[in-house]
Amino acid sequence: ERWAAGQDPVETRFREDTAAVSSLGAQVDRLVVWMDCVYRLSRAGSPLYTTLDSIFSVIHRDDIAGQLLPTMSLPPNELVRAVYAPLGVGHHVDHQIVRNWAVELHQQYPWVALNFYEEYPYREAENAIGTAQAFFETLKSPLHLSAELMPLDEADVAAKVAAIGFYTSQISSFWLNKTAMEAAVRTSLNRTGGGQPAERLWRVV
Repeated sequence: ERWAAGQDPVETRFREDTAAVSSLGAQVDRLVVWMDCVYRLSRAGSPLYTTLDSIFSVIHRDDIAGQLLPTMSLPPNELVRAVYAPLGVGHHVDHQIVRNWAVELHQQYPWVALNFYEEYPYREAENAIGTAQAFFETLKSPLHLSAELMPLDEADVAAKVAAIGFYTSQISSFWLNKTAMEAAVRTSLNRTGGGQPAERLWRVV
């Protein structure tokens, strides 16, 4: 009810993903179909993440997604030149799982460029980016990240706002409405670029 996602919230999220990705001219290709963490169950059928705090905590030891995704390889029939993964800002368990997968992929495919992006709006919290970066220093083989600013023009900003807008079920979690979302996104991008809109990537060097 909170997200107004209808009778099948999982399918609603899949549709939102497809609409957002398609609006950017990209293609959705799901290696596997794992639901968001709030819908995943243990082998015994119990919810793994039952509170808001648990969603932003450690990956549950019984989370199959957390166990299996980092073991998966890149599609053998595609030439992959770069991987873009969440930095882990905000410590959302789903973002951690994908980040961990990206780290494993880097071990398997060191010639593939690995880039981490700062998750919005979690990156707005104080020290959130630094906390996320600290993870990479704890790895057995620490990864060193270098920041790269990517300037955006108005078409880029509008495309980002439009893509976020397709996640109708998520708007109320962060903003009053889509108008407030657009204003907040533009403010954040301008802050990142020092007055001009920009995104910041963290590249493994």
